[in-house]
Amino acid sequence: MQQGTITLIVAGLGIAGTFGSGAMTLFVSQRFDIARWRRDERMKEWRELLVALATYFTALLDIYQPMRPQSPTEQMKLADLKAETFRIIHSRIFIRDEVIRLEIETRWLNTERHYRVNGDVVPFAQAYDELVRDVVAAAIEK
Repeated sequence: MQQGTITLIVAGLGIAGTFGSGAMTLFVSQRFDIARWRRDERMKEWRELLVALATYFTALLDIYQPMRPQSPTEQMKLADLKAETFRIIHSRIFIRDEVIRLEIETRWLNTERHYRVNGDVVPFAQAYDELVRDVVAAAIEK
C-alpha cells in the first residue's frame, strides 16, 4: 500500500470515530433525558395524589362532624373535593400500577365511610397516616 492510501484510511477512521462518538453521546444523552423526564413525571403524579388526599382529609375533619348537619355549601364542597380526589386517583398514567397495587381507592373509600358512620377521628387519622406512608414509600421506591 502506498503512503497516501494509508493516510486516507487513517483520516477516514478518525472522521468516522468523531461522528460516531458524537452520535453515541447524543443517543446516551437522550436516553438519560427521557429517564429523568419519566422520573419527574412519576414524582409529580405522586405529589398530586398526596395533595388531593390531604386536602380531602382536612376538609372532612373541618366540615364533617357527626350529629351536625352540613350546610348545602359544605355538602357541595365535600362532594367537589371527593370528586377531585377520585379524578386524580383515576387519572394517574405513570404510577397507575402502583395505585392499583396499593388499593388506594378502596382503602380511602373504606376510611372515609368508616369516619362518616362512626365519627371517630383517631382511627380516621391513623388510616389516613398509614395510606400516606404507603404512598410515600412507593414514591421513593423507584
